[in-house]
Amino acid sequence: GNCTISAASGSCTASLNITQLVNGSKLADGTYTINASVMNATVAGRGFTTNYANLTTIIIDTTEPNEVNKSSSLAAGTNHSVYNLGGNLTLNVTTRDATAGVEVVIFIIKNNTGGVNDTVTAILEGGNTYSSSINTSHYPDGNYSILIFVNDTAGNFNATANSTAIGWNSIKFDSSA
Repeated sequence: GNCTISAASGSCTASLNITQLVNGSKLADGTYTINASVMNATVAGRGFTTNYANLTTIIIDTTEPNEVNKSSSLAAGTNHSVYNLGGNLTLNVTTRDATAGVEVVIFIIKNNTGGVNDTVTAILEGGNTYSSSINTSHYPDGNYSILIFVNDTAGNFNATANSTAIGWNSIKFDSSA
């Protein structure tokens, strides 16, 4: 934006519309550096410009996390209460977001009627690996689906987390078996 500095105030504030079109298109996802040029047109009748480079950076990210991979293998119909491990079940996924980075990975545990029994936030183990352990004895015996919800730091979520394609389906918790 442009502004005019008066001798009385000596300051100026301008704003930048980051959704501004460039050559008819919105700015693409990526990291951008903000630079500024200040011109004083009154110095000896000629323009004098001062450039300020690398004032700040901004990230534009309109894309959901683009990779979600299940590391844990949980077969449908198999009892995953794992009595000999005290009912603890470890869930592992790897995920990444090319632009802003992953903010949170959540496992949504639903019973066979579709009701949400629990949401569990995963812990970043290192690199792109997230995990969480759940105690299956805390859930009523039955079949469950576990969906994976991945959110990036720009607020975009992995839309496929709402489908049964990403997660585990028809897994069994039966602590009495």
